[in-house]
Amino acid sequence: MSYFDIDDILMQEERLPCVASIDVIKMGSLDPSSATPYLRKGSKVDLPLWLIKSYREKNGEDIFEVDPPKFLGPKYLDMLRADATVINLQSWCSHFFSFAITYLTLFQDGDLATTIQDSFGHRYLVILDISQNAVQDDTSEKTRNLDQLERQLFHAGLQDDRAQQQWRRRQAHRILPWAGAPRRDAFELGHLTKRPKLSFS
Repeated sequence: MSYFDIDDILMQEERLPCVASIDVIKMGSLDPSSATPYLRKGSKVDLPLWLIKSYREKNGEDIFEVDPPKFLGPKYLDMLRADATVINLQSWCSHFFSFAITYLTLFQDGDLATTIQDSFGHRYLVILDISQNAVQDDTSEKTRNLDQLERQLFHAGLQDDRAQQQWRRRQAHRILPWAGAPRRDAFELGHLTKRPKLSFS
């Protein structure tokens, strides 16, 4: 987790349903029904992703059996497979793709990884299109269904398109001659004086 990235912090605060695989010392406070300092084996708790990740990294074993969050469950994944471009991911999870990527680094799931990758690819093409056609539009409506990562991509594409449009407008400006340059008709009518000879003596 990057402590300088607020989006990363918020993403890893997402809670997942867990079941303790063993008795966990000094974790009893996580279970309101526990009267001991231990989190007993089989206890069901919802834990933030950062805590699950920390335990796995420090202990090198699965202290908890972790279920995916609702928005990564079969029903939601079926909707993504049907047409990912129409889904309002902001209503599912504001950091959907960032969370899914982090989750997959902890829990290998080939089918989930394929669905996430395909969904991102389809939605990225839409984001690319709308970002290049929204220079004069209200962008709030266009980004309503996007998660935070997608919004960053959208605004990056929008800024790039605006910069390109500005460059094109500058290139389209008429190139005017220098005010002190001789007029063309001066050459044609022979009104120019003879060029002075240069002397190097």
